[in-house]
Amino acid sequence: TVYRAELNEQKSSFMKEQAQNAMWTSLIDRAVYNGYPEGYIDAYVQDMIASYTSMASMYGYGLEEFVEGMYGYDMDTFNGLVRDQAEMQVKSELLYHYIADKEGITVSEEDYLAMVQQYMEAYNYDDMTSFVNAYGVDEVERQGHADALLQNVMNFCYENSNVVAPAAETEPESAGEETSAAETTAAQ
Repeated sequence: TVYRAELNEQKSSFMKEQAQNAMWTSLIDRAVYNGYPEGYIDAYVQDMIASYTSMASMYGYGLEEFVEGMYGYDMDTFNGLVRDQAEMQVKSELLYHYIADKEGITVSEEDYLAMVQQYMEAYNYDDMTSFVNAYGVDEVERQGHADALLQNVMNFCYENSNVVAPAAETEPESAGEETSAAETTAAQ
């Protein structure tokens, strides 16, 4: 049926995305970094703390109370995890810019608009004007281009690797009949 085909396509897409993310994390972990731009990690830490503080205030809590109640962490543990996440973000950014420069990977207007469309869907916006007015044209352009470039680099790396996506199982067509999707191997 059409519904089953759509489910299989979604599952296959999800499995590919999981394999891409695992590949990207592995690349970040294996890359050698000769340091980070001054203050870069601290800027990410400050942004993340500000975001959590804002989220906490939406629920009527202070940051410490929110972190302990919502996540079960004391502030030292939380701050360490935030710093680790910030470092991972910086490493990812340095790596994808490096690969993009070396491989000539760019962002087309179509790539950028597709990324902005994903944001709009995620935040329940129906039109671009309202979305841009809510978040600011500079921020939408900056983040849209950055995320589209990251996606293009991840696609490039995935397509040029030996990543094997886990097989997406399908439901049997009829009683007693089992089918499963074949493993997909990225082109080398």
